[in-house]
Amino acid sequence: MTSPRTQILTALADGEFHSGPALARICGISRAAVWKHIRAIETFGLRVEASRGRGYRLPFALELLDRERVIGGLGAAARALLRELELCWDTDSTNQRLLERARGTDISGQVCLAEYQSAGRGRRGRRWQAPLGTGLCLSVGWRLAVAPAALTPLGLAIGVAGVQALEQLGIRGAAVKWPNDLLWEERKLAGVLVEMQGEAGGPCTVVVGIGVNVNLPDALAGDFRQPWIDLARAAGAPVSRNAAASAFTGALLELLGDVAARGGVTVPAAWPRYDLLRDRRVRVENGERIETGIARGVDADGALLVDLDRGRERYFSGDVSLSLVP
Repeated sequence: MTSPRTQILTALADGEFHSGPALARICGISRAAVWKHIRAIETFGLRVEASRGRGYRLPFALELLDRERVIGGLGAAARALLRELELCWDTDSTNQRLLERARGTDISGQVCLAEYQSAGRGRRGRRWQAPLGTGLCLSVGWRLAVAPAALTPLGLAIGVAGVQALEQLGIRGAAVKWPNDLLWEERKLAGVLVEMQGEAGGPCTVVVGIGVNVNLPDALAGDFRQPWIDLARAAGAPVSRNAAASAFTGALLELLGDVAARGGVTVPAAWPRYDLLRDRRVRVENGERIETGIARGVDADGALLVDLDRGRERYFSGDVSLSLVP
């Protein structure tokens, strides 16, 4: 049964005013209860405007996700790989949801999409959060009959798949900041978190989570630690959240299906074309060490190569940014 909160959000998604009595009739609840649900909706990061005599509205229209539209937008290859697509209104983390499910079942081909996640995680323990209906919170799971060590370049392959999903949406010129952040004009469009469970010798379960900025309000500009952009601004026109969900879901399903079939993954041939850092001065923060040097691409294992004063170093992890020091 659809909850009153969900019914109210669905009604308000058009960005128009809806009176308290009208919302009460839709939900079969009292006007006082409508007000309580309006307050609860604001915990999703949305501001609900109230006007005497006119009712309630959101300051902008939302395109809510539709399971059938997302599945219908997949290509034939991705649809054949999809086992289940769960669409939930809110969750703590789509990655965590799949990881918990993986304890009792094979989650290959399972996808979790959420309108809102309250504890989304990024790389290095950072939080990723956006108001309901303004971004994508998406995770795809797969059980692979390989050791985690065979998947070292997976992050790079995911980054390339993400850029190709953007191109499918008509967004050109995106690049990947090692290992898999997606940027456009050096502003962040999307971030990826890859989590694994399993034995050192395999098999292992992989969950790939991606958070995508789709239609973010200007008011969020001060809430991010680095310059950002969303799909709408990069495209110069509104981008359908359902189309974006189809593009990224399809790209990840096809990539993980290919990794499973091949029994491993290699650095994509397209990586140099999308590598944001190559031949540029970078700052690498790895634990307590902070070093600067010139990025020289990656090796066959997906490690970042950086030329420092003392010689070339390989990095398998770390926080990398373009250095402002000449």
